[in-house]
Amino acid sequence: MPFASFPKRRGEMFVAVCTTPKASPSPTRPHKTWSFLGSPDCTTPPPEELLEKYYNETPPTCDPFSDHHLSDEPLYEEPYPEYPSAEEPYLSRSHLQGPPSTTTCPYPEDPFALLNNRPPVSSAFSPLSTPSPPPSVEAPFPDRIAIINLNNNNNDQSLHLANHLSAHFPTLLYTPSPSSHHHHHAAGHPLLTTTSNPALLSRADYLILPASAYTTAPLRRAVAVIAAHVRPGATVIVESSGSALPVGTTRALLGGLHARRGMLGGVVVRGAKAGAEAAVAAGLCHASLAAVVGLYGRVCPAVLAVAGVEVAERVGGARGGGGRGFHGW
Repeated sequence: MPFASFPKRRGEMFVAVCTTPKASPSPTRPHKTWSFLGSPDCTTPPPEELLEKYYNETPPTCDPFSDHHLSDEPLYEEPYPEYPSAEEPYLSRSHLQGPPSTTTCPYPEDPFALLNNRPPVSSAFSPLSTPSPPPSVEAPFPDRIAIINLNNNNNDQSLHLANHLSAHFPTLLYTPSPSSHHHHHAAGHPLLTTTSNPALLSRADYLILPASAYTTAPLRRAVAVIAAHVRPGATVIVESSGSALPVGTTRALLGGLHARRGMLGGVVVRGAKAGAEAAVAAGLCHASLAAVVGLYGRVCPAVLAVAGVEVAERVGGARGGGGRGFHGW
């Protein structure tokens, strides 16, 4: 007779189920017949009742290594736990938490404060303590601008440029031999100072070299003075107002200072009337261009930044009349 055997475990009984009719059918499983080993009369209850009675009457084992995992507790759905009482406010619905913390929550009582990502509200908060604004991205405000005039034939242009810049920034007009006309002109402008001491040029952040329409000798002498007295990091600008610059002049004059002394250099081309016309600006590098545009953007109605100093010099040559330019380079 074919039987289905099961492995024996401690505390369990052997039960064999066969398909051949040998006894009365099981009341709980009428499609099967059963026989209990050791009971040939087949008068014992069905296996389901025996197993239920066995597990209900046998005390639970305490052996941790036993494979008996059935609980002796009756099967029922666990009721929903009640709310914590007022005496134990730190008992949650299904977890036992620690006692409440002594530190206070920095957030307000409004529960939507966390959802709205509001900052923590402290007791020392004051409506007057507003956050500081973000730093400005504009160029730094210059402490002093120096205009170097080493050409006696260019006094009017230098004075006109000094008059225009001193209306916005402290300006230093350097000339080796200042005349009474220079001192008289500076007396009417509080922010304009005339000097013949080249050591004062070290205080300037920007140094402007007015270009002459006749020769570059004053520019070369001015570059020599700058190399001896001006601090590294200053910005040197060659300005052409109403005259043409030969292509390559700015790079030939300021390229050495930019490479060896760490100075910034650029060129500005604008009309004869300072502050009344748009200016064309260029720099030897990106930092130089930003410094030049940051200064002239405050004193000119518009500034056109071009890719290189040679491009600005070509624009100045077209604006200056083409035929005019430097002589004796």
